Amino acid sequence: MDIPAWLLGLGLEQYESLFRANHIHGDLLRSLTAEDLRELGISSVGHRRRLLDAINALQPAADMPTPVAANATEDRALIKRAQCLFEDMNATGWIEEARAAALSQNGKGGTLPTAKTSPNASVAGESSGQ
Repeated sequence: MDIPAWLLGLGLEQYESLFRANHIHGDLLRSLTAEDLRELGISSVGHRRRLLDAINALQPAADMPTPVAANATEDRALIKRAQCLFEDMNATGWIEEARAAALSQNGKGGTLPTAKTSPNASVAGESSGQ
């Protein structure tokens, strides 16, 4: 975070050297209290109040990219890889083989739900009392 520009935007640029001399950076700025500002030598109640209001308005880690923006490209890449995997599985017949194996294991015959059926549909021929 650019503290000098932030102070200039608040009209409190006279405190830039004070912040620099006391090693106040973006990470520390967010935790400053009224008492801290008094200890720094900011005697004006109005200036302390303006600084505290501006500090409270800061987003946590405002100088860091948001996780969503940072991971959006990675998320798209993972989705694309999953799509390719399922396309390969379908093209090689693996999905149909797995479906046939599941049908033979349940011993009930019938068909398994397909993508066109409800996800809550039960296997054909199966009743809740069995």
